[in-house]
Amino acid sequence: MTKRLESLTKTIQFIPLTNGKTLLMYKGYTFNKNQSLAIGYRYNCAAWTSKKCRAYVNISEDKTQVINSKDFHTHPPTVYRALASGFYFKVC
Repeated sequence: MTKRLESLTKTIQFIPLTNGKTLLMYKGYTFNKNQSLAIGYRYNCAAWTSKKCRAYVNISEDKTQVINSKDFHTHPPTVYRALASGFYFKVC
């Protein structure tokens, strides 16, 4: 049984995927960890390469809050569904 991920809030959520990777979800969009910063971490949009989307999120070192972000995306958000195991998979 699956359920739709409700993630259009302004909170940071880390979602584990069935392939072993973990993505950051923010405002309904997913991001990959890019680099460590002096103040935390930078995550780039998961469509950085494929859709040339330059959105990013900088989060605190303890990974609990957004420090700043550029959240204009060139594409709609990707839909993920959660499995009973707690892992997520991409729907579209």
